[in-house]
Amino acid sequence: MAKTADRQRKRGRPKGTTRPGIKYLTQAELKGFFESVRKMKGDRRLRDDLAYGLAAFLGLRVAELASLKVGDIDTSAGQVRVKALKNGLTMTQEISPDLLRKTKAWLAKRDKGTSWLFPGRVDGRPISVDRWKAGFKGYARSAGLSPSLSVHSLRHSVAVMMAENGASPIKIARWLRQRRTSSAEKYFAAAEFKETGRQMAGMFRGILS
Repeated sequence: MAKTADRQRKRGRPKGTTRPGIKYLTQAELKGFFESVRKMKGDRRLRDDLAYGLAAFLGLRVAELASLKVGDIDTSAGQVRVKALKNGLTMTQEISPDLLRKTKAWLAKRDKGTSWLFPGRVDGRPISVDRWKAGFKGYARSAGLSPSLSVHSLRHSVAVMMAENGASPIKIARWLRQRRTSSAEKYFAAAEFKETGRQMAGMFRGILS
């Protein structure tokens, strides 16, 4: 996937910028990013690994990440409720077993004096959007990724991955909590489709013979 994605990037542009103008991380780049996060120690590693993991898996906007509350988490069902932003949809979505395990570990560690899932250090308020953006930039830089990438690139990444794995624009829009399927169509221009000549030949068996 990484080689094809790199070929899509215009000559002279930094890694992470594609021809369609969608900035996303390939699977290899995502792995490198999270390896960078996991070099941290203690509670910060646990917090950031979970936070950016949720952003990548659910395609969260950074403001959606910052506004998550403990009450939005249902650990018994393994679900997260994401409230609508930017004319989007409020939805309850399942998360992976790995993220559920990390969520439970973080809930046991976090400051219990506030309702925010990721509380900051001032006046019981959540970690700010700007701090999440700066944190992402630091981890991306440590992983050797393009400075043009941002937290929002994680949202693009899951959408491109879904397109590559056969999801329709309707499913992608639904997962990203978008009201219009047209918003999801742009991801197909950046996707590396996995059909091979052999697979296509099987689809046409008995038609072209």
